[in-house]
Amino acid sequence: MHGEKLVFCNMLALFNILGALATSRFSNEFPGLTLFDSGVNTSYENYAMLSMCQSSDPHGEAENFSRRKLKDAIEFGLEFFSRAASPHIWPLFGWVPDDVCSLLERAQLRRDEDFYAMTADTSLSVAGETRFDTAAEYPLRDMERVREWASSAWYAFDSDDTAPEEYISYALNMASCGEISLMLLRSASAGGAPPLAAATGMLCVSGDSGGIYNVATLPEYRRRGLAMIVVRELIRAAHDAGVDQVSLLATPVGRPLYLRCGFRDVGRVKIFVSSTD
Repeated sequence: MHGEKLVFCNMLALFNILGALATSRFSNEFPGLTLFDSGVNTSYENYAMLSMCQSSDPHGEAENFSRRKLKDAIEFGLEFFSRAASPHIWPLFGWVPDDVCSLLERAQLRRDEDFYAMTADTSLSVAGETRFDTAAEYPLRDMERVREWASSAWYAFDSDDTAPEEYISYALNMASCGEISLMLLRSASAGGAPPLAAATGMLCVSGDSGGIYNVATLPEYRRRGLAMIVVRELIRAAHDAGVDQVSLLATPVGRPLYLRCGFRDVGRVKIFVSSTD
């Protein structure tokens, strides 16, 4: 499968899995448009994604969206999220025409920095051992462990606030899905105290592909190579699950890390963000 489509299809699979949960909303009723509302009031947990064709099948060969259909799709997506007052993002993959940007800007969405669609071959990227002073725990199923993952992930993504209960519920729902593995990396603390949560990650396995998400390091543990350990352990988990390739979306800041872990660029993804502010 073409690399950019691999990233898209794994994200779509993730949203299909999570959209079936009671606390989430999922819609693909508008052909070629996938909408996912996690129930968490933060943009980067809620997605509107346009497919490469008017068919809801991402592998389809239907005629590309006309401008009229694009406008209708965007209006449908904005209304979907408006009803729940949910902020969300629109990742625009390479097959989406450039003039969609103007439609989203007119809807007062903010253009964020581009992300990188990246893939890696698991058979070439599993080298590397967990450091002696760290311990990777996954998949997390115990409720208290999942709550700790949610609190750590929320804090690691530069939030000064305590993780809201809806995000913890979202994490508990993710942990209940067999296709999803939450990872918590612990690092030894001073004075022989028990290892503390230091970094997080998540793997979604769907068929023969795997997607990596939620890789973050808590501020006090940064610049120690812990995110690289998380990524390598997730690649190893995907390889053990029989997955040949893993994919992800990387920020410009995160991209060098993924390159060092064996990932390669397969496309640029434009990002538009809505807000309730």
